[in-house]
Amino acid sequence: MSDKIKGTPSIYKEDNISPKSINFITSHDGFTLKDLVTFNRKHNFANREQNRDGDNHNNSWNHGIEGPTSNLLINDLRKRQQKNLILSLFISKGVPMILMGDEIGRSQGGNNNSWCQNNLLGWMNWEHGQQDLELLEYFKYVIKIRKKLINIFNPSFFPNNQTNKNIPTYHWHGTKLDSPDWSSWSHTVAFSINKGITNPLIWIGLNAYSKSIDFPLPKCKYNWLKVIDTSMSEIFKPLTINEKSVSIKSRSSLLIISEEVFGAKNNLF
Repeated sequence: MSDKIKGTPSIYKEDNISPKSINFITSHDGFTLKDLVTFNRKHNFANREQNRDGDNHNNSWNHGIEGPTSNLLINDLRKRQQKNLILSLFISKGVPMILMGDEIGRSQGGNNNSWCQNNLLGWMNWEHGQQDLELLEYFKYVIKIRKKLINIFNPSFFPNNQTNKNIPTYHWHGTKLDSPDWSSWSHTVAFSINKGITNPLIWIGLNAYSKSIDFPLPKCKYNWLKVIDTSMSEIFKPLTINEKSVSIKSRSSLLIISEEVFGAKNNLF
Protein backbone atom coordinates (compact mmCIF):
# COMPACT_ATOMS: atom_id res chain seq x y z
CA MET A 1 0.00 0.00 0.00
CA SER A 2 2.88 2.36 0.75
CA ASP A 3 4.09 1.89 -2.82
CA LYS A 4 0.72 3.00 -4.24
CA ILE A 5 0.41 5.98 -1.88
CA LYS A 6 3.84 7.17 -3.02
CA GLY A 7 2.87 6.96 -6.71
CA THR A 8 4.23 3.46 -7.39
CA PRO A 9 7.97 4.20 -7.27
CA SER A 10 8.57 0.47 -7.75
CA ILE A 11 7.65 1.14 -11.39
CA TYR A 12 8.28 4.86 -11.90
CA LYS A 13 11.39 5.29 -9.67
CA GLU A 14 11.53 6.94 -6.26
CA ASP A 15 13.43 10.03 -7.35
CA ASN A 16 11.08 10.89 -10.20
CA ILE A 17 9.30 14.05 -9.02
CA SER A 18 6.79 14.19 -11.87
CA PRO A 19 3.88 11.84 -11.06
CA LYS A 20 3.08 9.29 -13.74
CA SER A 21 0.60 6.90 -12.13
CA ILE A 22 -3.18 6.90 -12.60
CA ASN A 23 -4.77 5.91 -9.29
CA PHE A 24 -8.29 4.56 -8.89
CA ILE A 25 -10.43 2.45 -6.60
CA THR A 26 -13.19 1.62 -9.10
CA SER A 27 -13.66 1.99 -12.86
CA HIS A 28 -16.33 1.34 -15.50
CA ASP A 29 -15.49 -2.37 -15.34
CA GLY A 30 -16.33 -3.92 -11.99
CA PHE A 31 -18.28 -2.79 -8.95
CA THR A 32 -19.15 0.80 -8.17
CA LEU A 33 -17.72 2.13 -4.90
CA LYS A 34 -20.99 1.52 -3.05
CA ASP A 35 -21.30 -2.01 -4.43
CA LEU A 36 -17.68 -2.66 -3.43
CA VAL A 37 -18.74 -2.40 0.23
CA THR A 38 -22.18 -4.00 -0.27
CA PHE A 39 -21.61 -7.25 -2.17
CA ASN A 40 -19.22 -10.17 -1.79
CA ARG A 41 -19.95 -11.53 -5.25
CA LYS A 42 -21.26 -10.32 -8.60
CA HIS A 43 -24.98 -10.42 -9.43
CA ASN A 44 -25.08 -10.36 -13.23
CA PHE A 45 -28.11 -12.53 -14.00
CA ALA A 46 -29.85 -9.52 -15.58
CA ASN A 47 -27.23 -9.68 -18.33
CA ARG A 48 -28.72 -13.03 -19.44
CA GLU A 49 -25.42 -14.89 -19.48
CA GLN A 50 -26.24 -17.02 -16.42
CA ASN A 51 -23.93 -14.91 -14.25
CA ARG A 52 -20.88 -16.12 -16.16
CA ASP A 53 -19.86 -12.68 -17.45
CA GLY A 54 -17.91 -10.15 -15.42
CA ASP A 55 -14.92 -10.74 -13.18
CA ASN A 56 -15.22 -12.97 -10.12
CA HIS A 57 -12.28 -11.32 -8.35
CA ASN A 58 -13.75 -8.09 -7.01
CA ASN A 59 -11.82 -7.48 -3.76
CA SER A 60 -15.12 -6.54 -2.12
CA TRP A 61 -16.72 -7.04 1.28
CA ASN A 62 -20.42 -6.85 2.14
CA HIS A 63 -19.77 -6.28 5.87
CA GLY A 64 -22.03 -9.09 7.01
CA ILE A 65 -25.09 -9.00 4.74
CA GLU A 66 -25.17 -9.46 0.98
CA GLY A 67 -26.79 -6.46 -0.68
CA PRO A 68 -28.86 -3.57 0.72
CA THR A 69 -29.94 -3.77 4.35
CA SER A 70 -31.86 -1.82 6.97
CA ASN A 71 -29.17 -2.61 9.57
CA LEU A 72 -27.98 0.82 10.70
CA LEU A 73 -24.61 -0.38 12.01
CA ILE A 74 -23.74 -2.09 8.73
CA ASN A 75 -24.87 0.89 6.68
CA ASP A 76 -22.78 3.21 8.85
CA LEU A 77 -19.73 0.98 8.41
CA ARG A 78 -20.24 0.80 4.66
CA LYS A 79 -20.40 4.58 4.46
CA ARG A 80 -17.24 4.86 6.55
CA GLN A 81 -15.42 2.40 4.33
CA GLN A 82 -16.32 4.40 1.23
CA LYS A 83 -14.85 7.47 2.90
CA ASN A 84 -11.71 5.55 3.86
CA LEU A 85 -11.19 4.39 0.29
CA ILE A 86 -11.70 7.85 -1.14
CA LEU A 87 -9.30 9.40 1.35
CA SER A 88 -6.65 6.82 0.44
CA LEU A 89 -7.13 7.74 -3.22
CA PHE A 90 -6.79 11.50 -2.79
CA ILE A 91 -3.77 11.39 -0.49
CA SER A 92 -1.85 9.30 -3.01
CA LYS A 93 0.72 10.71 -5.38
CA GLY A 94 -0.40 10.56 -9.00
CA VAL A 95 -3.59 11.41 -10.88
CA PRO A 96 -6.80 10.28 -9.14
CA MET A 97 -9.54 8.79 -11.32
CA ILE A 98 -13.12 8.63 -10.04
CA LEU A 99 -15.94 6.50 -11.41
CA MET A 100 -18.90 8.73 -12.20
CA GLY A 101 -21.60 8.23 -9.61
CA ASP A 102 -19.33 7.03 -6.81
CA GLU A 103 -19.56 10.51 -5.30
CA ILE A 104 -23.30 10.07 -4.72
CA GLY A 105 -23.35 6.40 -3.72
CA ARG A 106 -24.54 5.04 -7.07
CA SER A 107 -25.25 1.29 -7.09
CA GLN A 108 -25.69 -1.22 -9.89
CA GLY A 109 -27.25 -3.81 -7.61
CA GLY A 110 -24.07 -5.87 -7.56
CA ASN A 111 -23.82 -6.03 -11.36
CA ASN A 112 -20.15 -5.63 -12.28
CA ASN A 113 -20.61 -5.76 -16.07
CA SER A 114 -23.54 -3.47 -16.84
CA TRP A 115 -22.47 -2.35 -20.31
CA CYS A 116 -25.56 -3.98 -21.84
CA GLN A 117 -28.03 -2.39 -19.41
CA ASN A 118 -29.61 0.66 -21.02
CA ASN A 119 -31.90 1.22 -18.04
CA LEU A 120 -31.83 2.33 -14.40
CA LEU A 121 -29.23 -0.33 -13.64
CA GLY A 122 -26.66 1.39 -15.83
CA TRP A 123 -27.81 5.00 -15.80
CA MET A 124 -26.52 7.89 -13.71
CA ASN A 125 -29.00 9.09 -11.10
CA TRP A 126 -29.42 12.87 -11.33
CA GLU A 127 -32.22 13.19 -8.73
CA HIS A 128 -30.83 14.81 -5.56
CA GLY A 129 -33.47 13.14 -3.44
CA GLN A 130 -32.02 9.74 -4.29
CA GLN A 131 -28.35 10.70 -3.93
CA ASP A 132 -26.07 10.26 -0.92
CA LEU A 133 -25.51 13.96 -0.23
CA GLU A 134 -23.36 13.29 2.83
CA LEU A 135 -20.94 11.35 0.68
CA LEU A 136 -21.07 14.03 -2.01
CA GLU A 137 -20.09 16.76 0.48
CA TYR A 138 -17.26 14.56 1.73
CA PHE A 139 -15.97 14.07 -1.83
CA LYS A 140 -16.02 17.80 -2.44
CA TYR A 141 -14.20 18.55 0.80
CA VAL A 142 -11.43 15.99 0.21
CA ILE A 143 -10.93 17.34 -3.32
CA LYS A 144 -10.63 20.88 -1.93
CA ILE A 145 -7.97 19.75 0.53
CA ARG A 146 -6.00 17.94 -2.16
CA LYS A 147 -6.11 20.97 -4.48
CA LYS A 148 -5.06 23.29 -1.66
CA LEU A 149 -2.11 21.09 -0.67
CA ILE A 150 -1.28 19.72 -4.11
CA ASN A 151 2.44 20.55 -3.79
CA ILE A 152 2.58 18.28 -0.74
CA PHE A 153 0.38 15.42 -1.88
CA ASN A 154 1.39 15.48 -5.52
CA PRO A 155 4.44 17.66 -6.23
CA SER A 156 5.13 17.85 -9.94
CA PHE A 157 7.51 20.78 -10.17
CA PHE A 158 9.38 23.12 -7.90
CA PRO A 159 10.64 26.70 -8.17
CA ASN A 160 14.23 27.08 -9.27
CA ASN A 161 15.31 27.86 -5.72
CA GLN A 162 13.79 24.69 -4.35
CA THR A 163 16.43 22.44 -2.83
CA ASN A 164 16.30 18.71 -2.27
CA LYS A 165 16.01 19.14 1.48
CA ASN A 166 12.62 20.86 1.02
CA ILE A 167 11.11 18.21 -1.24
CA PRO A 168 8.31 16.45 0.72
CA THR A 169 9.41 13.07 2.02
CA TYR A 170 7.42 10.14 3.41
CA HIS A 171 8.02 8.83 6.93
CA TRP A 172 6.19 5.64 7.90
CA HIS A 173 4.83 4.94 11.36
CA GLY A 174 2.57 2.52 13.20
CA THR A 175 1.47 2.27 16.80
CA LYS A 176 5.02 3.47 17.44
CA LEU A 177 6.76 6.32 15.65
CA ASP A 178 9.01 5.24 12.78
CA SER A 179 7.97 1.61 13.31
CA PRO A 180 5.39 0.61 10.68
CA ASP A 181 4.11 -2.96 10.83
CA TRP A 182 4.30 -4.38 7.31
CA SER A 183 3.32 -7.91 8.35
CA SER A 184 0.49 -9.61 6.47
CA TRP A 185 -1.68 -9.65 9.61
CA SER A 186 -1.29 -5.95 10.34
CA HIS A 187 -4.42 -3.79 10.05
CA THR A 188 -2.83 -0.38 10.68
CA VAL A 189 -0.39 2.04 9.15
CA ALA A 190 0.39 5.71 9.54
CA PHE A 191 2.70 8.10 7.77
CA SER A 192 3.73 11.71 7.70
CA ILE A 193 4.78 13.84 4.76
CA ASN A 194 7.67 16.00 5.89
CA LYS A 195 9.54 19.02 4.69
CA GLY A 196 13.00 17.75 5.34
CA ILE A 197 13.39 15.15 8.07
CA THR A 198 12.14 16.86 11.22
CA ASN A 199 9.27 19.05 9.98
CA PRO A 200 6.08 17.02 9.40
CA LEU A 201 3.40 18.86 7.44
CA ILE A 202 0.75 16.13 7.24
CA TRP A 203 0.03 12.99 9.25
CA ILE A 204 -2.38 10.27 8.13
CA GLY A 205 -3.49 7.25 10.15
CA LEU A 206 -5.37 4.26 8.72
CA ASN A 207 -6.97 1.78 11.12
CA ALA A 208 -8.62 -1.23 9.46
CA TYR A 209 -8.79 -3.14 12.75
CA SER A 210 -12.05 -3.99 14.52
CA LYS A 211 -11.14 -1.89 17.60
CA SER A 212 -9.94 1.64 18.27
CA ILE A 213 -6.16 2.06 18.34
CA ASP A 214 -3.93 4.83 19.71
CA PHE A 215 -1.25 6.29 17.45
CA PRO A 216 1.58 8.58 18.59
CA LEU A 217 2.06 11.79 16.61
CA PRO A 218 5.45 13.06 15.44
CA LYS A 219 6.51 16.32 17.01
CA CYS A 220 5.37 19.28 14.95
CA LYS A 221 6.78 22.81 14.98
CA TYR A 222 3.23 24.14 14.84
CA ASN A 223 -0.08 22.90 16.19
CA TRP A 224 -1.60 19.77 14.67
CA LEU A 225 -5.11 20.23 13.26
CA LYS A 226 -7.49 17.32 12.80
CA VAL A 227 -9.13 17.94 9.44
CA ILE A 228 -10.79 14.63 8.51
CA ASP A 229 -12.09 11.82 10.70
CA THR A 230 -14.00 9.24 8.65
CA SER A 231 -15.74 7.91 11.76
CA MET A 232 -17.72 11.17 11.90
CA SER A 233 -20.72 11.65 9.65
CA GLU A 234 -20.35 15.40 9.22
CA ILE A 235 -17.54 17.63 8.02
CA PHE A 236 -16.17 19.71 10.89
CA LYS A 237 -13.95 22.74 11.28
CA PRO A 238 -10.29 21.84 11.94
CA LEU A 239 -9.72 20.87 15.57
CA THR A 240 -6.47 21.62 17.42
CA ILE A 241 -4.80 18.53 18.86
CA ASN A 242 -2.94 19.16 22.11
CA GLU A 243 -2.15 15.53 22.95
CA LYS A 244 0.91 13.60 21.84
CA SER A 245 -1.23 10.80 20.43
CA VAL A 246 -4.62 10.27 18.80
CA SER A 247 -7.14 7.47 18.95
CA ILE A 248 -8.49 6.22 15.64
CA LYS A 249 -11.79 4.37 15.84
CA SER A 250 -12.20 0.96 14.26
CA ARG A 251 -12.09 0.90 10.48
CA SER A 252 -11.54 4.65 10.30
CA SER A 253 -8.95 7.12 9.05
CA LEU A 254 -7.60 10.45 10.23
CA LEU A 255 -6.04 13.29 8.27
CA ILE A 256 -4.09 15.72 10.44
CA ILE A 257 -2.38 18.79 9.03
CA SER A 258 0.15 21.20 10.49
CA GLU A 259 -1.12 24.68 11.24
CA GLU A 260 1.84 25.87 9.20
CA VAL A 261 0.03 24.89 6.00
CA PHE A 262 -3.58 24.75 7.16
CA GLY A 263 -3.90 27.45 9.78
CA ALA A 264 -6.73 29.81 10.60
CA LYS A 265 -5.85 32.04 7.66
CA ASN A 266 -5.69 29.13 5.27
CA ASN A 267 -8.57 26.80 6.08
CA LEU A 268 -11.46 26.09 3.75
CA PHE A 269 -14.29 27.55 5.84
